[in-house]
Amino acid sequence: VTAALVLIVLVVLTLIFNFIIADDYSLYFDGNQDWISLGEISGHTAGSFTVEAWIKSSNESDGYIFTKGGSTHFQFEFNQGKVHAQIYNGGWFTLQSSTILTPNEWHHIAAVYDQPNQTLTLFANGIMLESVNYTGGILAGNSSNSNIGSYYDPWAGGYSTFNGYISSFHFTNAVSYGSDYTVPENFNVTNSSIIHFDFNEGSGSTVNDDSGRENNGTITAASWSTDTPNFTELIYGCID
Repeated sequence: VTAALVLIVLVVLTLIFNFIIADDYSLYFDGNQDWISLGEISGHTAGSFTVEAWIKSSNESDGYIFTKGGSTHFQFEFNQGKVHAQIYNGGWFTLQSSTILTPNEWHHIAAVYDQPNQTLTLFANGIMLESVNYTGGILAGNSSNSNIGSYYDPWAGGYSTFNGYISSFHFTNAVSYGSDYTVPENFNVTNSSIIHFDFNEGSGSTVNDDSGRENNGTITAASWSTDTPNFTELIYGCID
């Protein structure tokens, strides 16, 4: 009985250890042509959406977190340390927060388009930063140029690739946040999810989509890291 109990304890401890280390990775983008290519994104419908990520920027310079090509372009980025979103639908629509996020610290950031209420809203660390009326939407049509960490064309001149770490990413056809919120340690994957990366691979050139839609990504130049958010030290609701 004692040997069996010891064996059970060892198995449980092994499972816990494997679970812990499985989530202990991020990808580092050095700001010089590092990105994740997503290609054609399956499952995106015209209408409401949320794009969110846990990021740690290395500086306050510009850099793209996510870009979606297609009938309308969507860009979610850092602009001088500020959360920034742009939509192209016959013309550019831009929304930028006035809050500068501290570099070299982990932050949860999100952009939400609420089609029924016709609003585009930016969030960081559980706080609504900016919200404006927007009626244009994002069409469902895709191109082969949708990326994480770079402009939809990573080789285009004058566009900055992200410099810093990304530990998780989520793109969904749902409105995930409408006001100040409790910062999520893990993103809620539902039937509306389009892409979900938790970067638990830790090696290789492929990141696997956990949404069930198989929108897997191909890594170019970005490197694996064990620098990840320490949720026991993060103070939720704090911009700094």
